[in-house]
Amino acid sequence: MTIDPNQDLGACRAFLQAWARRMSGPGSHSDSVQEALIKIDAKKATVRGGHRAMRAWMKAILRNVIIDRRRASPKNRTFVIQSFDERLHDRPANGSPEDDASRAELPKLVWDAVESTLAEDEQKVIRLKFDGGLSHAQIARELHRSEDQIDRLIHRVLERLAPKLRRLL
Repeated sequence: MTIDPNQDLGACRAFLQAWARRMSGPGSHSDSVQEALIKIDAKKATVRGGHRAMRAWMKAILRNVIIDRRRASPKNRTFVIQSFDERLHDRPANGSPEDDASRAELPKLVWDAVESTLAEDEQKVIRLKFDGGLSHAQIARELHRSEDQIDRLIHRVLERLAPKLRRLL
């Protein structure tokens, strides 16, 4: 099937929707496809080549739109974290001395898990975040890194810690 954005926008839309499903799975891709069609329409005069070149060009535009939308949207996987102290106080207490003792011991166990699992620089970031209460921007300034690096580092670290922390908490 020949696709020419100059003549058949409907065929372009169907082609792009099929590719959007291939690239990012099931779901609604109408916003991404619409944004790609707008970009295609704006730049269609610049494309040289035949049918294959046009299809490859349209797929590249769609791919970039999808990537840009993913980067701009909140992370797909979020990990909501309360401070360790809030999490400890949320636990129901049975009132027994053993429970009280285990509750008092829990912060030490959490930090032991942090220290046994993470590298030194990762531990420092976690301590600044949760003990120091610093924002990602403040941590980035203190460690002379970008805020994006700190965001990614904290996300990766929390994913690695999550199984251990779930067992403790």
